[in-house]
Amino acid sequence: MTEEPFLFFLLTKKGFLVGLELRLVRVKPYVRLEYIPVRGQREYCDKIRELSGANDKDADTPDYLEATVYNKEEAVIMVGNYSDLTPEVKVNNVTRWYKPWFYKHVETFLKKARPCYCAKLNF
Repeated sequence: MTEEPFLFFLLTKKGFLVGLELRLVRVKPYVRLEYIPVRGQREYCDKIRELSGANDKDADTPDYLEATVYNKEEAVIMVGNYSDLTPEVKVNNVTRWYKPWFYKHVETFLKKARPCYCAKLNF
């Protein structure tokens, strides 16, 4: 929120917003997710800073960046970019009733290499 400090001030201090203009962006139907297991708080923080562009405002950043932290020493960072479906990447329908809870699915990547999956955007 450093680009629009007044807007940030309105939302955090005053608590309401009267009007807002949004720019809609067309996205691809899938998000290609890469799971990055990290060990230790320093590695976690360094990786998040690197991927988010906090260290370099001109860095290329992903469309999605999220992490699930399991304890002080273990986390999995998920990096997502809009994608078309490609044959070499498997689709993971994470919202199906028979699938494990998402955090349990992500936890398995603490012990695996860095796989990639596509998740279907439902819109």
